[in-house]
Amino acid sequence: MPDKNNNNNSFDPDKTRLSSDPQTSEEKTQFSHGYLKALTEIDSQFQRSDTQTGFIEAKKHADQALLENKIILNNRFVLIKTLGAGGMGTVYKAQDLRKVEAQDSNPFVAVKILNSDFKNHPDAFIALQRETSRSHTLAHPNIVTVHDFDRDGDTIYMTMELLEGEDLESLLSRHRDQGLDKKQALEIIKDIGIALDFAHQKGIIHSDLKPGNIFVTKHQGTKILDFGIARLAFQAQSKDHFDAGRIGAITPAYASLEMLAHQSPDPRDDVYAAAIIAYELLTGKHPYQKMPAAVALANHLKPQKIKKLTNYQWRYLAKALEFKRQDRLSKSKDLVKALTGKKQWKLLQTAGLLLIGAVAWVGYDQYFAANQLRQVMQETLTKAERCFQNQQFQCSIESANALLEMSSGYQPALDIKNKALVAQLADQIDQCIQQDEFEMLCAQQPLQSLRGLIAGSSQLMAIEDELDQKQRELMLNNHRNLANTCFEHGDYACAIRESNAILTMQPQDEQAIDLINASNQALESNRVSAVKQHKAYLVAMSSANKCYQAARYTCAISNLKKR
Repeated sequence: MPDKNNNNNSFDPDKTRLSSDPQTSEEKTQFSHGYLKALTEIDSQFQRSDTQTGFIEAKKHADQALLENKIILNNRFVLIKTLGAGGMGTVYKAQDLRKVEAQDSNPFVAVKILNSDFKNHPDAFIALQRETSRSHTLAHPNIVTVHDFDRDGDTIYMTMELLEGEDLESLLSRHRDQGLDKKQALEIIKDIGIALDFAHQKGIIHSDLKPGNIFVTKHQGTKILDFGIARLAFQAQSKDHFDAGRIGAITPAYASLEMLAHQSPDPRDDVYAAAIIAYELLTGKHPYQKMPAAVALANHLKPQKIKKLTNYQWRYLAKALEFKRQDRLSKSKDLVKALTGKKQWKLLQTAGLLLIGAVAWVGYDQYFAANQLRQVMQETLTKAERCFQNQQFQCSIESANALLEMSSGYQPALDIKNKALVAQLADQIDQCIQQDEFEMLCAQQPLQSLRGLIAGSSQLMAIEDELDQKQRELMLNNHRNLANTCFEHGDYACAIRESNAILTMQPQDEQAIDLINASNQALESNRVSAVKQHKAYLVAMSSANKCYQAARYTCAISNLKKR
């Protein structure tokens, strides 16, 4: 485990707290009081620290408590200072008195003490025993070495190698703008992927991979820490009796959809977490804005393509970031090969092997045996058909394209691609039709493409009829709205003209007929009123003229006013 010497940050394991008891009989009363008080104080400090600043402040108080209360576990491990705190335990730098007695030049180890929540779980001790047992099988340069586990009264702890360097979370915190240098990022990704693949081959899944559980050492590369909630994925008889997720021992921002749903662990859970970490290393940003997978999926979030990567590299990383397990890249080594190895046109094995790349049949025939190639093609065709049945038409098209890259002119691929393209275009047109304000321009391009694929077909004729009907309805509504507006403003001629346009399209339209009748009545009423006004005008003018000729000027003026 790590040490924070020389201003280097240190490992942040799965955030844990502590609890303990002394074991010596002579000093039991005095020692117990100081021991428990110190550990309780450290525990409460880390419980309140949920930011980097909070952790630094908590660490300062914790180290002060260690100075004031000498804590020795089992008369052997002297706790010197805190290194990190996580969801499962607090990690200390400790001096191993046996190594001191043996005059070992490096008598220091890391000690992880379980927090109270985890420690009080009935299967905690069994879980830690399994962690140690499994870690002994994980002898690998990119996985931290676990020495042993033990208990001191109620305090359960394990001892590990002490590392120099810093945890990945601290490293990432300094590169949130653009991520790490691509070369450095890929080196870290390579170490992580190799370590995971090694563990997966032994049937062990990490289940809480995150930057805080990864340590970048000064001279030993990158190491994965804390397989504390790892479970034997492929051996049903070795199931744990507890769900780590239910006691907070998983990290939602890095947990797969299936882990959040408490499903059985799978190597693809670690692949998902590793892909998120790879994305952060290359960009400085979490691909889903730190949202748990379920929330990101519900919000239809998609990771933005990384400019530092080639299209080939991005396809693999995007596949590893898939929310659903069956769509996700299955092996961490495949991700490592794609990101750090030379570009090779190989298979990307997912739920149904989807081939990435554009090479001819001859190239594949040289690489695969004939029966392997047939199997790959059949599985890819099955994926294309399954996607089509689930109305995932783009997925079906991409799978068909992969088949055509293997064998141009392969008829089953041409058939499924054509069906998917037609369905996809029909969907686009339907979306245009369903819009509140239909615009023919929206449907024009997919309609043209559809005509090129299924010209003269009954399906195309039905779609064209539906579009014609929608356009007809739109025109009718436009004429009707204009007719009503004209009538309301007293422009009865306009109202009659627009209503007649409606009757040309729909001869028995009652609203249009009623509006024409109302407009004609209004025009007739206006005409009668105008005639009456004209007659009154003539009478008034005649009377005024007579008064004027008789020199009755007041009478003449009065009649003129009557106009």
